[in-house]
Amino acid sequence: MISKEIYYKNIPQELKAYKQWLWFKVYRNKDKDGKIKSVKIPISPITYKSNEWNKSENQVDFETALNGLENSGCDGLSFVLTDNDPYICVDVDKLSEIDGEKIADIIQDFNSTYKEMSVSKNGLHIFVKGNIPKNINNQMEHIELYKSNKCIAMTGNLIDEQNEVVDMSEMIKKYYDKYAPKEIDITNPIHFKTFSDETP
Repeated sequence: MISKEIYYKNIPQELKAYKQWLWFKVYRNKDKDGKIKSVKIPISPITYKSNEWNKSENQVDFETALNGLENSGCDGLSFVLTDNDPYICVDVDKLSEIDGEKIADIIQDFNSTYKEMSVSKNGLHIFVKGNIPKNINNQMEHIELYKSNKCIAMTGNLIDEQNEVVDMSEMIKKYYDKYAPKEIDITNPIHFKTFSDETP
């Protein structure tokens, strides 16, 4: 379990002000190849269940979540991103599979805002203020961007000394444009070839 002291000290004060907190529980299962995989399940401090975690009535303020954590049987606190807050989370997964120079560039791009290591210690959470059209999950690049209906398992394990969430609208737009899946315009025939006798 992550210590209460780390949460108190390192979680940005403005995130604490939102009544969008849950617990998370880590479950470890074997996949089809026999490898151990960890799954983080959101748990409501009100219902003690995971279902309907994204309903506001099942979320609590930071103090309530933190004070109940020790006796909850859970492993830490989660923050729920919603359409009612200005936050975006850049979730970088599988750092061990990403080039070190690229990781350094990502950290530098978001140098002035809150960054923490993930629960697995093989990922990175970056919180900024901004806006994106929708959530994206680019598994090829191991980069995800979330704006709403997403529960982030928080650790408070800082990458640096930044514990404020900064507006980085321009940078987050660049990341969205770079990593979002490209949509094909089906109304534009330039994207399509016609069948002919030369088609194998």
